[in-house]
Amino acid sequence: MIVNTRLVSMALLACALLASPVVTLSQEGAKCAGNDTIRSCRARLLGIMPAENAATVTNKASELMALFNTGEGASSTITDFLPWIRLLFDNGAGTATDGEKIGFEYRNPLHLSKYHQNKISVVLEKSGMFEPLKEALQGASLGDEVTDLADGIGQADDARIVFSYSPASKKFGRDPDLNDDLLGKVLHAVSKEELKSEAAKLAREASVERENFIKAHTLDEFIQTEVDDEVVDQPFEKIPDEFEAEYIALTQAWIEAEIGSVRSLAGSLATGRFYDVLDLVNNQPQFVASVEYRSRDEVVGPDELAAKVSYEVGGPNINSLRQHIATCADREALSCYAAYLDDKEVQRELASGSVHFKFSAEYSEVQRLEFSLPDPAFDYVLKPVKHLSVSAGMGRYFGPDVSAGRRARFDLTASYEDFSDDPSRQDRGLANLTVTYPISGGFFLSVGAVYATKPEFRGDVDEEISARAGFTYKIVEE
Repeated sequence: MIVNTRLVSMALLACALLASPVVTLSQEGAKCAGNDTIRSCRARLLGIMPAENAATVTNKASELMALFNTGEGASSTITDFLPWIRLLFDNGAGTATDGEKIGFEYRNPLHLSKYHQNKISVVLEKSGMFEPLKEALQGASLGDEVTDLADGIGQADDARIVFSYSPASKKFGRDPDLNDDLLGKVLHAVSKEELKSEAAKLAREASVERENFIKAHTLDEFIQTEVDDEVVDQPFEKIPDEFEAEYIALTQAWIEAEIGSVRSLAGSLATGRFYDVLDLVNNQPQFVASVEYRSRDEVVGPDELAAKVSYEVGGPNINSLRQHIATCADREALSCYAAYLDDKEVQRELASGSVHFKFSAEYSEVQRLEFSLPDPAFDYVLKPVKHLSVSAGMGRYFGPDVSAGRRARFDLTASYEDFSDDPSRQDRGLANLTVTYPISGGFFLSVGAVYATKPEFRGDVDEEISARAGFTYKIVEE
């Protein structure tokens, strides 16, 4: 079955009509005027925006998903490929070697299809001096040089470039468009029943009455025109004066009847729990592979090349829904969908925020480092070393809806880093707790704490714990 993704957008617009307190019909002063078009008249009646600034109103599922709270990419149990751009700032303080971070993520730089999700991330970090180099200089009685070198470290002296790729399909990935066939099946089922409703009947009658009026007075040429090979609405004032008032009244009645029909559809979809689909999509499993190159000034440390693979999965998801629907006949698509969501265990997990799990492994090669001072003469050489780390994490949403249906979430990750072939560094465990709070729109505040069983480099400290804070802003592509 071929499904028009516009049908899914229509269902989400229905959700907005049903839930939004600002969307009301026939508002005082909201009647359409001669300078309106069909599009701006509809927007005026919805109360969404002034008619003079009216534009196409869409509520794509992927745009809503992009604003789900997934936290800062480095510590979240969900890898987010949906926002067009993410801007981030972090005060660092994660460990003895982390510092203030600023950066951005850009989605789909390769311009591939939705089945090949990819993004590139660039982060600049204000790091401190490379600890083994610092200790070597101090051991050579070059304390003044240490101070001068540390003072000269800038934000651009430690840069990370990361490319991430995730294969996506109906079984993997968080893009709702990947499952438009399933959503379409549910929508078709409820729409078929909705055609019998009184609201749909009124919408059809209003449409027929308007179309008959247009045909009777041959008004087609005054309603739409073609501009640069695109059909656009014309203002109502283009209609001949003797027909304008009645045409506006019929058009307004038709739009109001259509909106009433969509409201009725929204009620049926809400009864069938259709709008819980975003929670299910958010729990879909993901495979993610990434390559990172870290370029550092020799005072900050050696360059590093790393490869990482991870697997992420949540609680009840689209895959488990599909397995359930496979036991139902097509004619029962909506009731079968609702039955799955009404299952007590599914309800419990969705209501509590569903736990997300993430497992990952990273292999990196630290490049050779050479540092020299001419006067007094000093040379420091660090041989290239290999590094392996494994990590696991869990995250979940908690608390009530905070902003536009989004909830706060926490993510807890634990990792073990093996530096067995690097005598200057210590094997260690690392735990990272991050709480991310949605402020408004795409803006998220994050605070966290980091605990390490040992510092990254050998020293007198056996354990360390520190705090971190930052924010992320997601820009959704229109």
